[in-house]
Amino acid sequence: MTMRDNMWKDIMPNSINGLTQALRTTRESRGISQAALGDKVGAPQSYISKVENGGVDLQTSTLVELARALELELILVPRSLLPAVTALQLENPQSSGDGIREQAIRNLGKATRLANELRRRFPASADLQALAAALRDLKRVPMSNSVGRQMKVTLEGLYLVLREIQRAARSGSAFNDSSTTKKLSPFTRILKSERNALVHNWHDGPEGPVPAYRLRNDDDG
Repeated sequence: MTMRDNMWKDIMPNSINGLTQALRTTRESRGISQAALGDKVGAPQSYISKVENGGVDLQTSTLVELARALELELILVPRSLLPAVTALQLENPQSSGDGIREQAIRNLGKATRLANELRRRFPASADLQALAAALRDLKRVPMSNSVGRQMKVTLEGLYLVLREIQRAARSGSAFNDSSTTKKLSPFTRILKSERNALVHNWHDGPEGPVPAYRLRNDDDG
């Protein structure tokens, strides 16, 4: 489990304590008081203090709510890809507001093109078909800074998995459908879930959301 944020520079969350410390460090770095964070999630300051100090048995739903109040996102990442995802986080510090959605659109475009290439190469793979459909649906969601920030690690992790499958295919390795299912199914579920939530929830700054197709020409990046 990881956080979509530059917190990887300082903390590698590998336990609940690591995650709550990451929440605390993020809150403090953004100048948000415990009381203000509590107001965002409808909890008293004393509860936030207990969470950050490991004084409560934290439920997953509460952890997700607190993370999102701090503009972080919790996702599941295949363990084999954790080093690569961590490296991406360190190499790409938090983008400025003006560039987040453009970067997300490019990441979405790269993942979509690669998924379509593999789908055409292996037309019998139901997982590749489902993934391509999920990416196509996501591209219909207006892309804003908040959406781009939310999808950052998912899209980057997916691209790494697709590149791995592509390299194996080009090397002549036999296509392993069960292995592909294990790698792609979690991403497909995340994309579908995020898309369903986002279609009712997009909003951003005064410039408003921008449909992903607006920068389709940037997908070649």
